[in-house]
Amino acid sequence: MLFVPSYLTRTVLCCAEQKRRQAIREGFDRLATLIPGMEGQGRSEGQVLIKGIAYIDSLLNERRQMLEKLKEMGEDVDPKLYE
Repeated sequence: MLFVPSYLTRTVLCCAEQKRRQAIREGFDRLATLIPGMEGQGRSEGQVLIKGIAYIDSLLNERRQMLEKLKEMGEDVDPKLYE
């Protein structure tokens, strides 16, 4: 069995944790670039999630309205699009 000193184990775990946090940070940064009004401002991850949910809700509402308008115009609309 291989003996690994505790300080080395701690260092490896610390590096892995830093890498994980960096990946999460980069993911939130990327998400923030996709949400209108979030570009270039200081923000918390909670704010990104809250505004992201609001933005997705607005896109879904806009989609529903467009589908209803098509239906009113007599276009065939696949019911699967309402899901």
